[in-house]
Amino acid sequence: MVYLKKHPNKSRSASPSPKRGFKRIAKASETKLPAQKPAIFSFMSNHKKIFILLFAIILLTALPYFLISKNVFGLGKLLGVKQSAKPSSILDRKDVDGAGENWVQVKNPDGSYTLEAHQTPINYENEKTGKFERIDVKLVPSDDKEYDFKNDRNLYAIYFKKNPKGQFIKIQYEKNKWLSFGLLPDDKFNTGSEAVVKNNSIVYPDIYPDMDLRYFVGK
Repeated sequence: MVYLKKHPNKSRSASPSPKRGFKRIAKASETKLPAQKPAIFSFMSNHKKIFILLFAIILLTALPYFLISKNVFGLGKLLGVKQSAKPSSILDRKDVDGAGENWVQVKNPDGSYTLEAHQTPINYENEKTGKFERIDVKLVPSDDKEYDFKNDRNLYAIYFKKNPKGQFIKIQYEKNKWLSFGLLPDDKFNTGSEAVVKNNSIVYPDIYPDMDLRYFVGK
């Protein structure tokens, strides 16, 4: 690009000198070229895309397995996948070496022993097998014809009838020794009340006006 600049002379009548009258200023044209990245950055950019693609594939592959194995949203149960139950204590392990009401011992692969001890009872002795098993306070259907619900996986066994008629609760406090309970007099209570069982509790609703009878099974 060329610029022309005119310098005025002191004398207006004088003709401008070609050497002094005009000054030629030339400016070279500048063309901006795009900045090129070094080869190392180009290499990293391509590998970054590959890394993101591989990460997405791994994530899409592992996510369904995680959701099903953890039974998230009930997917494991819906698809019929069996969930592996973890032992709640070392008593549930197959390598139990000994147990009592408040302790369990297992033998480790290296020959050492691990002892789990508690201040209160955690196990009960199964009368049929003679072995100690973990206490479970949940109420289940009874195999006794006179009673409808029971809990016999405990230090004591307890049975309940469906309706609070007569002696509707019995407790085994020692081997072959029982205590029975009932409401007296029967005609003052709603003996037609039907028991509602949930986990370790049993409720006889409206056994008396504005009153429910509730029992919790403990250790």
